[in-house]
Amino acid sequence: MEIVLPYGRKSVKLSIPDGNFTDLIRPRDLVGGGIREGLNRALDDPVGDSLESLSRGGSLCVLIEDDTRAEPHEEIIGALTEFARVERIG
Repeated sequence: MEIVLPYGRKSVKLSIPDGNFTDLIRPRDLVGGGIREGLNRALDDPVGDSLESLSRGGSLCVLIEDDTRAEPHEEIIGALTEFARVERIG
């Protein structure tokens, strides 16, 4: 089995013997919208504690990894900024 993984701005090709390969797990497609809609749903209905409860002191610190990973940085920051503005956090 050959798998190509994104790595930084390039990709890495892996060759895995068939006897060692069990399954390939892929991320699920977002239901009903794009990245921003999915982020908004997660912020509105979190699995754990809400941002409101975590920011009781009125501050919010956001840490985002560097751009070597294929993450939607602009969408994440935009959704968090809008959420914080609406909820008056930070």
